[in-house]
Amino acid sequence: MWTAVAVLVVTVVVLLLFRANKRPAGLPPGPFSLPYIGNALQILKDTSKGAFKKYTEAYGGIMSFKSYGVWTVLVSDPALMRTGLADPVASGRTDLLLLRKRDSIIKGRECPALGIIGTSGDVWRQQRRFTLRTLRDLGFGRNTMEPIMQEELDELLQLFTRRQGEKVDVGLLFNRSIVNVIWAITIGKRYSYDDKKLEALVEKVNKMLLTFNPLHPALRFRWVKKLFPNLSIIRHTEGYMAEVLAFIEAEGHQVEEGLAGLGRRLQQDAALRGVLEEQVRQAAAAEAGRRKVVARRKAMEGARVALEQEVLVVEGEVAEQQRRTERQADAASRRLCEAVTEGRGQLQLLCPQARHSTAPKLDKVLKWLEQQRYQQHKAHHKVSPGTAEAADL
Repeated sequence: MWTAVAVLVVTVVVLLLFRANKRPAGLPPGPFSLPYIGNALQILKDTSKGAFKKYTEAYGGIMSFKSYGVWTVLVSDPALMRTGLADPVASGRTDLLLLRKRDSIIKGRECPALGIIGTSGDVWRQQRRFTLRTLRDLGFGRNTMEPIMQEELDELLQLFTRRQGEKVDVGLLFNRSIVNVIWAITIGKRYSYDDKKLEALVEKVNKMLLTFNPLHPALRFRWVKKLFPNLSIIRHTEGYMAEVLAFIEAEGHQVEEGLAGLGRRLQQDAALRGVLEEQVRQAAAAEAGRRKVVARRKAMEGARVALEQEVLVVEGEVAEQQRRTERQADAASRRLCEAVTEGRGQLQLLCPQARHSTAPKLDKVLKWLEQQRYQQHKAHHKVSPGTAEAADL
């Protein structure tokens, strides 16, 4: 009886092993796997990186393995990677409990898968399209990223020069450079290599990556986490992830506060600019008014000069007319006096007897003529008393 039981058990085990290692059509070859758990124990005994390296050396650039009843294809050849990732059929993603935990930490509640690592189908295509477009806007794949990377490279070379002859963890320094470049692209800020914040962040990321093993049951099945909540891999992985996300969120808040402060300063600058523009407009209007006044004054000054010139011309013409009139009056007076004198002389010669009787009357006439002549001179020339006396003489 026991022989039959043993044969039955062996038969069942063989059948299970055969069925466990029976690959679907089209899958590449791979290592021997156990029923259900597949190659998970082999990978957990080593790190994922070490186990996959051994598989690649044994089976080439493409192979398959099984874990928890799911077949997985591992591709390590770059040419095959490009060909496979370009096919939409290979765009599916495994629903990992760790990524669910990350999404719940980000959202603060249970939510559908986020990002491009843990999503598939239309969601993955939309997230990928948005990510690539945003990265291009930030300068990814363009020459605008070159100054950022050049600055980071110069800083790294200077650090190597300062620490020449010392033991240096190159991987840690390279990770700092990568984090700095990503940080500079996303929020426009970089950390010095001596900054404790950057050192703590890189250390947390490295520890999270070292402790992360996607094939660990605690990161694949919720019931394992419920039964063993204090497993070190759960505490370390989720703890480091929470700290990294908290750090990113704190930096994001600082950036938001900086942007808010910048927005307030821009509003103040805009208000001040409006006041300054108004003052400039008022000054321009005042300057335009001043220029108008100056132009008006220049026009009035030109009109005054022209008027003075016209007045001088008129005065010259009046003076010339007065001199001409004076000369004519003088000539007429001289001719009249000469005529009177000549007439008196002839009268005396012709009528000696009437000289004594008409002489007083003739003298009165002559005096009257002299007075009329003097009045004419005074009216036209406003002569001085000395001139009048000279005229009387």
